[in-house]
Amino acid sequence: MTRSIRAISLGLTIAALGVGIYVLFNGAHLEENLGLTLLFKQRGSTQAPGEVIIVTIDKVSADRLRLPNDPEKWPRSLHAELIGKLVNAGVAVIVFDIYFKEQRSPAEDGVLAEAMRRAGNVILFSYIKREILPISNDPSGSAVQATIDRVMPPTPRLADAALALAPFTLPKVPVRVSRFWTFRPSTGELPTMPAVTLQLHALDVYSDLLALISELRPDEALQLPRSTDEALAEAGLVGLVASLRAFFNNRPALAQSLLDKLQREPTQNGGAGKRERLVALLKLYQGDNARYLNFYGPPRSITTVPYIDVLTGDALSQVDFQGKVVFIGFSERLQPEQKDGFYTVFSQTSGLDLSGVEIAATAFANLFEGKTIVPLNPVPLLLLIMVFGVSIAAVCRLLPTSTAIVASVAFAGTYLGVCFYFFRRTGAWLPVIIPVFLQTPVALFVSVFLRYGETNRERKRIRRAFGYYLPNKVVDQLADNVGGMRTNGQLLYGICLATDAEQYTRLAESMDPQTLAELMNRYYGVLFEPVRARAGIISDVVGDAMLAIWSATRDEPGLRSKACEAALEITEVAEQFNRSLGGPSLPTRIGLHAGQIMVGNIGAMDHYEYRAVGDIVNTASRIQGLNKKLGTRILASQETLEGLKGFVTRELGSFRLAGKQQALVLHELLCRIENQTGDCRQLCRVFAGGLAAYKAGAWEDAAEKFSKVLEKATADGPANFYLQLCRSYVKAPPADVWDGVVCIDQK
Repeated sequence: MTRSIRAISLGLTIAALGVGIYVLFNGAHLEENLGLTLLFKQRGSTQAPGEVIIVTIDKVSADRLRLPNDPEKWPRSLHAELIGKLVNAGVAVIVFDIYFKEQRSPAEDGVLAEAMRRAGNVILFSYIKREILPISNDPSGSAVQATIDRVMPPTPRLADAALALAPFTLPKVPVRVSRFWTFRPSTGELPTMPAVTLQLHALDVYSDLLALISELRPDEALQLPRSTDEALAEAGLVGLVASLRAFFNNRPALAQSLLDKLQREPTQNGGAGKRERLVALLKLYQGDNARYLNFYGPPRSITTVPYIDVLTGDALSQVDFQGKVVFIGFSERLQPEQKDGFYTVFSQTSGLDLSGVEIAATAFANLFEGKTIVPLNPVPLLLLIMVFGVSIAAVCRLLPTSTAIVASVAFAGTYLGVCFYFFRRTGAWLPVIIPVFLQTPVALFVSVFLRYGETNRERKRIRRAFGYYLPNKVVDQLADNVGGMRTNGQLLYGICLATDAEQYTRLAESMDPQTLAELMNRYYGVLFEPVRARAGIISDVVGDAMLAIWSATRDEPGLRSKACEAALEITEVAEQFNRSLGGPSLPTRIGLHAGQIMVGNIGAMDHYEYRAVGDIVNTASRIQGLNKKLGTRILASQETLEGLKGFVTRELGSFRLAGKQQALVLHELLCRIENQTGDCRQLCRVFAGGLAAYKAGAWEDAAEKFSKVLEKATADGPANFYLQLCRSYVKAPPADVWDGVVCIDQK
C-alpha cells in the first residue's frame, strides 16, 4: 500500500469518525455547549446597537423610591409616569417585559392604561402557560395526553390599552440559553416580543416593503393590506406580523429576491436607516422560527438606565432616547438581588446572569442588525467535517512525525482562526469541537501510532537484513547508536575457527559465476548452522574461507568446547554436502586457536566492518593451512583444548608456523569420546610413541613407529608427514640445536 493510499484511507476514517460522532452522539449539542462558548469567549464583548435601551427595575430604584424590592408591588402609576417621560423623550417603541397578571384598583390600572393609550407604541408581555390535557385511553388502559401552550394575556384593561401583546419564550436547553423564538410553533407560529417589536419599529417602511413586492409580484401584493392604518385596523400589529409571516412562508424565494433587489439598487429617500429596517424585516420573515442569540457581552452590555433615573430626568439629559426602542424589566448589578436570571455564555463567575429583559433586548437587537448567529445547515456542516478530516489526516500521514505535529497544530490553528474571523465578522458559526479537538488529535495519534508500527516493522526488516552480515548484538548496538559504532571495540578472550575449502580454485575455473555463487551459498548455509547453533558469530567470509568466533570477557572452557563441537559437526555436514553434489566437492579444513582478541568495527571514513583483530586470528588461519601439509581435517592449538574433556585428540607436535616466532603445540581433533573406536585408540598410542621418539631425536626409531601406523592406516597424513621428515633427518641431521619443533616455511 502506497503512502498516498494510506493517507486517503486514514482521511476517510477520520472523516467518518467526525460525521459518526456528530450524527450518533448529538454533535450539535456538543458544538452548541462547547464550540459556541469557545467562539464567544474568544470574541469577547462587542458593541451593542444604540437603537435599543434597557430601563431596569432594580434595587437601587426601589430604595430611592422607598418601595419594596418587589416590582409586583410597585404602584402602576409609576409606570404611567415612566411612559410619559419616555414619550416626551421621543422613544419609538416601549416594551414592558413585565407580566401584569393581577388587576389593581380601577384608578391605578386606569392611569397606566391611559398612559399606554396616549403613547400608542407600548407592547406588553403575555405569558405562555403549558397545560397537559388527557384525551382518551388506549386499549391497554394507559392515558393519552396532549400538551397545549396557552397564551395568557395581562389584565384585560391593560391589554386593551396596549398596541400589541407578545410573549417572549426561550427554547428549552439543558445547559445554557442560546436561542430564542421569533415565531412560536406550539402556538400557531404566534410572533414573539422581538419580532413584534421589530415590526413596530419598522412600521414606517411598510409602504416601501409593499412597493418592493409590487415590483416583483404585483398580483400577489394585492393580498396584503394597502397601508399600515388598514393593517392595524384589520388585525392589529400582531395580526400584521402573522400575515406577513404566512405570506413569505408561502413564497420561500420571495424574501431573498427582495434582498437581492435592495442590494442592487442605490439608497432612495429615507436613506440608509430605511434600507436597514427593510433588510431586517425581510430577514425576519425569511428566517427560521428559532434563532441563535448573538450576545453582546456580560450583563449591562446593552445601554442600561435605572428606572429611577428616568423618573427624575437624570437619564434623559445623559442618554439620547429619540427614536429608540426601550425595554423595561428586572435587572440587577449584583447577583444577590437578581430575580430574573438566565445562564448564558456570558454569565459571571460571581453568579450574575443575564436577565430576561436583557435577553429580550439582545434578541431584538440581533434582528434589527440582522446579526443573529447562523450555524451551517446539516449537509454543508457534515461536508466540512469530512473535508477537514481528510485534510488533517493527509497532513499527519504524509509528513514525518515531528513535522506532522507542527503542521497539524498549525492547520488546526489556522482553521480555528478562520472560524473566529467569520464568527466575529458575520456571525457565521462553523463547527469547532469535532474538527479541532477531536479529529485533529485522533488523526495525529493514529498516524503516529501507524508510523510507529511501520517504523518498527521496517526496523525489524533492517535488523533481519543486517543480521545476515552482523551479529545480533552488533545490530542492536547499531540500531541504538549508529555514530558510536565507528570507534567502539572490546578486548575479549576468544576462540577463532578458520575454515578453507580444498579444490575451490579449480572448481571456480570450471563454473560460471552465477552457478558458483549458488553453490557457495548452499555450502556456507551448511557451515553456518553448526556455528549459529552453538552461539558462535560468523565474523568473515571471503571466497571459500570462513572465520567464526566465540568470545567472552575471560577464558571459559564452555566456549572452547562449543567451538570444538562446531568444528566436528562442520566436518560431518561438509562431507554430507559433498556427497550430495554427486560431482566436484569442497572438502573442508579447519583450524582452531584461542587467546586475546579485539572485537569491534574496523575501517575508516564511511566503511566499517565488524571483525575480530589479533594474533590468534592470523594464527588460526595458519593452523588451518597446516592441514594441507599434514593431511588432516581439524587442527587445534594446545590453548584451545587445554582442560577440555569429552573429545578424542592426538598431539601432532610443536610447530613454528610461517611468519611466526613462537612455536605452537597442535593437536588433531578426531571425534567426541563416545565415538572413539578401539583401532583409533591403538593408532593414537602408536603415533604418540613415534612422536616421542621424534622429539628425542631418535629418528630411526620414530620412523619405524610411524611406519607401523601407516600399516594400519595407510592414509594417515600426520604419520606419513613425520615418516618422511624422519627419513630426511636420518640422511641429513639438522645442523641447529635440536628442540623437536617443526618449522613451516610456507603458508
